[in-house]
Amino acid sequence: MNFEQLVSANEINQEKGIQLPYGSFVRKCSDKKYSYIVKLREDLLSDSTFLKGLDDECCHLPTLNSECQIKFICQEINSGYEVLRLERGHYNIISQVLNDNPSLIAQKDWLQNIIKNTASALQFLHQHHVWQVCLAPDCVFVGKVKPTVKLLLHGSYYLNMSNPSRLYMGEHADYVAPEVLSHNSTIDERCDVYSFGKFIEWLFSNTTVPYEYRKVIEKATKENASERYASIEEMMGALTGLVRRVENIKRLVIALAVSLLIVVGFFELMPQTEIVEYVAPTGKEDFDDLLDKGFDEKTEFGVLANDSAVQLSPEEIKQMKDFERKATEIFEKRYRSEATAILSKVYGKTMNTDQKSFVTKMSAATEELLKKQVELANLSGLTPSQSQKIAAGIIEDVSNQLKKKTQKEQINQSGTQVPTNNNQQNEK
Repeated sequence: MNFEQLVSANEINQEKGIQLPYGSFVRKCSDKKYSYIVKLREDLLSDSTFLKGLDDECCHLPTLNSECQIKFICQEINSGYEVLRLERGHYNIISQVLNDNPSLIAQKDWLQNIIKNTASALQFLHQHHVWQVCLAPDCVFVGKVKPTVKLLLHGSYYLNMSNPSRLYMGEHADYVAPEVLSHNSTIDERCDVYSFGKFIEWLFSNTTVPYEYRKVIEKATKENASERYASIEEMMGALTGLVRRVENIKRLVIALAVSLLIVVGFFELMPQTEIVEYVAPTGKEDFDDLLDKGFDEKTEFGVLANDSAVQLSPEEIKQMKDFERKATEIFEKRYRSEATAILSKVYGKTMNTDQKSFVTKMSAATEELLKKQVELANLSGLTPSQSQKIAAGIIEDVSNQLKKKTQKEQINQSGTQVPTNNNQQNEK
């Protein structure tokens, strides 16, 4: 295909438009300037409830004065709405932007800004009691120069349609909360929490979803609205907290790894004989006897101590403290065992490999440590802050022990011996 054929094919695709839930988005170029229109679906033009929702949105549009809102006017043709004329600007549908420049998704700052700006746009709409409802990739507009996010028609104006599934068909329905499609329950901002979670999942569709995003997506896209985050603010707060916890653990492990690399590098410079040594794998420690007969950490913690609705007696408070102490001991014991097994894989013979391989294995170990922390904290009934504090101390302690062990092995391999008191007296 030559250049003229490529340009001609691109113009045909632009004339055909991109399908949105309510019509097709078309970009027309005239005198090197683009104009944007949306051709409304013919079947929706005969639906009085859809037209009523469109009238309401046009009336309320001046109150949504924000950079995230695309301004438009309804153009009447043949005594009825047929076309929406959108404001001009340097923006396009995000699926098309990534289709033209796929490398953007690999830019961490661009991806984080898109998620942050989308959340800000939804929060602005929610302040005006407006829900977007559908955040399918073909419904989100982004800037071509800056990662700004713009939204067009908002689904909450069209919730009175007798059959909402007529509006969201095909792949668009995958980004709409179940309660919207069923049309038999109260709709609130949690429908946008669901759609936002699906949108973030799509952003990572061609790469590995990081642990912190995977946990947030899992809760945001629950089928039951009551099990999701209550708002976009709560959802972003949970994401920020998880990102901070992952970064803290990575910093701790990397700092310990760097100190160990310095020690190993020192001993590597010393002359030593090639010794092939068998390193026995770290055995898994059996569960200790902290679980008393009849004690189940999943069910027997009782009510929380800060529950204002329940007045606890001194005996019950003492019993609660005993339960919390046992839960902490159980978590420490199990997490120390897991941390020893995980970090032993990194601090063993791995230390003699190249730095790139070591960093890769260290990153995998960090994610595994965080996963075990969350898993064991849930089983033991500890809060995230409690488990994080305990886990950080255990990781540092285990790493120091492994570092000393590695130093001792390096000394033995190099043939260096530390003089004892008897040897010093003989020399005198």
